[in-house]
Amino acid sequence: MAMPQLTYPQDMGLSFEGAPADGSQDSFRISATNTAAASFFGRACLAVTGDGDQFVQPTGSAGVFLGILQHSHAVEQSQVVAGEAGLPVNHPGAVVRRGRIWVVAETVISDLTDGVFYRHTTPGASPEFLGRFSTTDDANTTAVPQARWVRVTSATGELTIIELNLP
Repeated sequence: MAMPQLTYPQDMGLSFEGAPADGSQDSFRISATNTAAASFFGRACLAVTGDGDQFVQPTGSAGVFLGILQHSHAVEQSQVVAGEAGLPVNHPGAVVRRGRIWVVAETVISDLTDGVFYRHTTPGASPEFLGRFSTTDDANTTAVPQARWVRVTSATGELTIIELNLP
């Protein structure tokens, strides 16, 4: 007879964009619907004015940061955009507001005390995409409130972990 599993890891190994990065009960997600276009996992979500139940992803200007879209197997990926994992327009998704989540970093993360910023304008070459995260504070990015880096990277475009602590 097999021995039952008695312990569960709090930290999960290398994963994919938008996946939860811990098994903590402290994580907090809200269910919200994307209203403007397809939304991609592991990217910034902005609140639709006056409604915390709806979100959009950055499309050219800063907005009120709502959280990061968590990965889901709720839809066939052919309904979104070829080569991108996400949700089609008007589909509900889980937006992480508290906890750890895997994201792709546009910049090398060498100092975990650096600020966390999301790209809202003018993406350049890959890995720069609207809604992705970096340590760069410029006219094309906006600071993420109550967020910190948890894992260093050695190159741009690598997976890293962001910890959010939003109310």
